[in-house]
Amino acid sequence: MHRLALLVSLALWCVPSAHAAPPAPTAPNPVDQTRPEPVLDAIFQAARASTPRLLSKLCDPLGKGDIDTRTICSLTKDHPKWPEFKRNFEKGARVSQVARVRENRAQLNFIFGTEGRTPELMTLIQRDGLWYLLSF
Repeated sequence: MHRLALLVSLALWCVPSAHAAPPAPTAPNPVDQTRPEPVLDAIFQAARASTPRLLSKLCDPLGKGDIDTRTICSLTKDHPKWPEFKRNFEKGARVSQVARVRENRAQLNFIFGTEGRTPELMTLIQRDGLWYLLSF
């Protein structure tokens, strides 16, 4: 009988309370990562609007990105590289209207730099239907 009371007490303790707080919702990603173009555009938008929070979810979740893309994704306004990033990307723009996609990789031409005239190529990778920065 004592065992039965102990088991019932243990079972009741393990059942979540109806008054327990629900898990905190995660903030939705403001960037449409179902296509590669908005991922690249988010970099320029973040620089122009000084909103580094747009950058944090853009990197390959498997950590395969180069040092440049990993740095971009780690930026905050307090990061020592933020001023340099802002100067180099706020006048940037995507040149390619549509990404060149091959298997799980996409490439987009863009311009950046302090004058917004330096040509560059961004490579993105697709993971589980979402696109992430890989290298430039």
